[in-house]
Amino acid sequence: MARLTFPPPFTYAVIRMDPVTMVKDLGLDDPATLAEVEGMSPKKYLVYIEWPGELPMPDSRWCKYDINPIGTTLRPADERNGITPDMVLPISPNAKHEHGPEPVQPTPSFPFSNCYHWYFNTLRARVRVHKEGYDQSSSIFMSSLAVNRRFEDAYHRSIALLNKRGETSTSDTPATSSLSTSDLDLNSCEMQTISELYRRLAVKHGLLTSMSPGDGALDSDDDSDSDDLFGWDPDPATALLPLVDAWLEIEQHLSEDEIPSPVDFDAEIREVVAIIKRGLLRYASKGRAVSAASPSIRGGSSEDAPPPHSDSNSAGEDQGWRLAAESYEAFALNDWPRPE
Repeated sequence: MARLTFPPPFTYAVIRMDPVTMVKDLGLDDPATLAEVEGMSPKKYLVYIEWPGELPMPDSRWCKYDINPIGTTLRPADERNGITPDMVLPISPNAKHEHGPEPVQPTPSFPFSNCYHWYFNTLRARVRVHKEGYDQSSSIFMSSLAVNRRFEDAYHRSIALLNKRGETSTSDTPATSSLSTSDLDLNSCEMQTISELYRRLAVKHGLLTSMSPGDGALDSDDDSDSDDLFGWDPDPATALLPLVDAWLEIEQHLSEDEIPSPVDFDAEIREVVAIIKRGLLRYASKGRAVSAASPSIRGGSSEDAPPPHSDSNSAGEDQGWRLAAESYEAFALNDWPRPE
């Protein structure tokens, strides 16, 4: 069987995030930022891979997928979205859910007896392409339709809970790390500077799409009228999506008693986003220091130096940052730590 360079959808896999590459790809390579990110110890997580968010190409560096981290316990309550701990779906041979839906039956049989899908637990990640290909003979498949049908009761119960409070769900899109601009410990000038710096770095380093820079990939985040049918339009938020390696041979990478919680993966995402924020602040501070010392680049003429603040900026100047924030409101981090 021919090997695909990207994992097939509707399969279970083990993933591990690469936060060091995420930070270095943005050009945040100062010693303090590197020390922070290299101090992380990313775990391997069991996930269910849904449909890709883009059509992968032969020269893609990664492919965006919606993924569901798998748990071994009932899920934490989420009152804001009307979710209770029992909104989980056992994966056969697990049947430990007396009042819940019937377990799903993957093909071939699932090797672990303690696993659950969690309701409302989708996030988007960049799954690295494996040039040697993924061995599909190791795949364990599960129909997403079967999963969604068994979550119908959870869906209706969550809607009923929200309606009872006169509210609606806070998110209809896959959730992941956020660079929310709300409640930040920054003044408006600093916020604009960091927003523009992030956009510039993402464009400069070719992080708006999965295509390698220089091979015809788009390198601008200009808005267009495209319907983006294939998921190829440049997206300023791409660099903030978790970059992960994936393996289909799940038993070779995890045992039943060492499967970590999806909550831990959320914490890892939050941690790397916080490191990126601090790195951007350091980068901006360095740019201001250089600009002050060298009049020749004052006013933002240097390629990466943050632009000066102006009250007459166009409405779309910080579009990239706002897109990132609006896309990932579910995991909003409300506190921007200052650089050390």
